[in-house]
Amino acid sequence: MMESNEPITKLLYDDVVTGLLLSDANLEKTKPTWNSRFRMKQTMIHKELVFATEKYLKKLGFRTNIYYDKYNKLEVYTQYDPIFTKLRKIWYPNGKKIIPKCIVLTPKSLCYEFMGDGTSSWLSEKIGQKKSKITLYTNGFIIEDVVFLIEKLKDLGIESRTYITRKKYPVIDISKSFDVDLFFKLIDPYILDSFRYKIRIPDIRTHKDYVNSLENKLVLKNALIKRWKVDL
Repeated sequence: MMESNEPITKLLYDDVVTGLLLSDANLEKTKPTWNSRFRMKQTMIHKELVFATEKYLKKLGFRTNIYYDKYNKLEVYTQYDPIFTKLRKIWYPNGKKIIPKCIVLTPKSLCYEFMGDGTSSWLSEKIGQKKSKITLYTNGFIIEDVVFLIEKLKDLGIESRTYITRKKYPVIDISKSFDVDLFFKLIDPYILDSFRYKIRIPDIRTHKDYVNSLENKLVLKNALIKRWKVDL
């Protein structure tokens, strides 16, 4: 368990914890008088994320457990802890998960969100004209939170939009070739090997949406290289 004087801000602004809470992880409170705990479940094909999360939580000082359920899913959870009770009040102010306005979206937190709740697909697979898109399944949040997350993506230089699915859930779509390419370049240093199948990089220089804004994008690209210290 973390020390009682451990500042909540350390966990609130943690890249990995933020990314996981934006996706499949939750802060569970099973009884009114109990503290909360961190919990996340994945299918066996994504077991690497579960084990990586357990290792990371242990590094932060939490006691963890791994559980295999009868539906062939793997789950990691911590012991109940006051620090997660405090964090839950921020992420679940009225009992339902929101996206706190104080979060900081970084390439690393974006990567963990993508591994948990993101996918990509080909729009065109022609040689020299490959075009793909990214979808972030934010259907657990209300539209206002999703719009806020889109603004956070802009801070990373990524343009995106939201649309409502047939089941009336808001999701985020990233479809311009430059933005898809930038997204994958930013998360590349952090993505786990078993999730690399999700990466589909477009041929950005063959598309008008890249060429028409080339000058502005190159300025942005140089700023991003300096800010995040990644090779774009």
